[in-house]
Amino acid sequence: MFLLLDPRKALGLLETTCMGCGLCFVAMQVKGVLQMELADLANEIHETAKAKTSPEVLRKTWLLNAGLNEKGMDFEAMNEMMKMRMKSDIILQLNNQSKRQVPDFGEGSGGRAEAVLTNAGPTLILPAQGGLEILFCSSFLGSSTGKKAAKAMHALRAQLPMGGPTLLGATRIG
Repeated sequence: MFLLLDPRKALGLLETTCMGCGLCFVAMQVKGVLQMELADLANEIHETAKAKTSPEVLRKTWLLNAGLNEKGMDFEAMNEMMKMRMKSDIILQLNNQSKRQVPDFGEGSGGRAEAVLTNAGPTLILPAQGGLEILFCSSFLGSSTGKKAAKAMHALRAQLPMGGPTLLGATRIG
């Protein structure tokens, strides 16, 4: 799993601060995913992410990435991270925008935005009334297409708890 994270809070910056290199790439590998129930997988990801995304780790990761960028070595480092990708059955690259607020331009300028057009990704989580909308990157299910991909998406939806989070939209894009 690759997380694309905003390090501004970990760096002590305001969320409105503009940053040229404003992302941290965090790689996590969960073994035995295909044998896990969705709830067990979610717990494993949550516990691993707590350690890998702490403010201290994000600060160090951003400083390392910024230093690699200064030395022109950022692509070499990314290639090393991508080697892990080749050994995985399922790849989830996640850009969690579920807490992002849409802008309010004020009464005289049309008010609160009702829609957003973004190229954020690769897999994008957005807030939706009554739940979340998840747009999966095309590489999420590897080379699975058609019936196999539909079966996997149906199985994912079937494991969501009743009365809990709702997967309003799960679309495979790309």
